[in-house]
Amino acid sequence: MRMYNVILFGGFFAFLTTLAFMSMQARDVVAEDVSTSGPVVIELYTSQSCSSCPPADKLLGSLADASDDVIALAYHVTYWNHLHWKDKLSLEESTDHQRTFNRNINSRRVYTPQMVVNGRDEFVGSSARKAAAAIGKNTAIQPIKVSLNNGQVSAKIPADLGKNVQVQVVGFGDKNTQAIPSGENRGRTLTYTNPVQSINYVNAINGALSVAASSKVTGGYAVLVRDIEAGKVIAAGQVKL
Repeated sequence: MRMYNVILFGGFFAFLTTLAFMSMQARDVVAEDVSTSGPVVIELYTSQSCSSCPPADKLLGSLADASDDVIALAYHVTYWNHLHWKDKLSLEESTDHQRTFNRNINSRRVYTPQMVVNGRDEFVGSSARKAAAAIGKNTAIQPIKVSLNNGQVSAKIPADLGKNVQVQVVGFGDKNTQAIPSGENRGRTLTYTNPVQSINYVNAINGALSVAASSKVTGGYAVLVRDIEAGKVIAAGQVKL
């Protein structure tokens, strides 16, 4: 058995992660204490058909539970679905989203589990050490207040972000546990955090955003403003149902 203690420090926020005793087989990660002074966006590209993905799914859940400032999004991709199990949470939009990110960083490498922090740093999604290093960087993201009223998702986009930006509204689901009856994860019962259910690209008129909520979205919405060329997140917020 091994004990990991990871202490992060950065100008933007302090990040403290404590990893408790783990079995050599499970290597579960528990983020017990995360204190932030602003939003951090953690995106995970994953699949129920990927045997390497459960530790990354676990890490994403731990980070999401650790702080309300963590905007955690699990993009379940489709390119594993030709094997012996079709991911029930997979979306073509998630696959396209991952390919766009990798083009932005001039990489031809598309894989799972891939974790991306703030649209900037990518690494194998099961690495708590690399997640800690990426989160600890001084890459301040402006907070966006997102609300949900009368079937409308609304947000005020900061005026000083410039014109070369892209606004995304990402709908995500509840944390849920599923049994996997076949494929590489056959016989396992796995928990998934904030699986992405919709991705919309919208125009913010005079900084105001308002889009209709979808009945298919069960967990909440994240609003992400990205540099349109590099894909880096420069402002973000979320609202949970």
